[in-house]
Amino acid sequence: MCEETIIAINDPKGSGPMVQIELYNINGELAKIARKMLRPYGILTFKLSDYEPNNTIGKVSIRSFSGSICPYVIHTYKKRFYGHFQCLSFQGILS
Repeated sequence: MCEETIIAINDPKGSGPMVQIELYNINGELAKIARKMLRPYGILTFKLSDYEPNNTIGKVSIRSFSGSICPYVIHTYKKRFYGHFQCLSFQGILS
C-alpha cells in the first residue's frame, strides 16, 4: 500500500517556467490548483497530502508556462522490518 505520493518536477533546459498543478478528486471535480515558479535547472516537489489531506486524489494535471518540464512521481511505502523505501518512475518530458 502506498503511504505517500510526491510529484517532483525539474527544469532540464533552464528556462525557469511557471508550473501549474490541478488536482481532481475521485469524482472528477477540481479540488485544488497550485502554481509555483520553477527556478532555472531547479526542482519543485509537491506532496499531494499537503493539498488534499483526505488522500482522495483521482487525477493530477501538470502544465508548464514558457518552458519545458520533466515530472517524476515518487511513491513511498512502509514495510514491516524494512523501513521506508522509494520507488521512482519516470513519466516523460512535457512542454
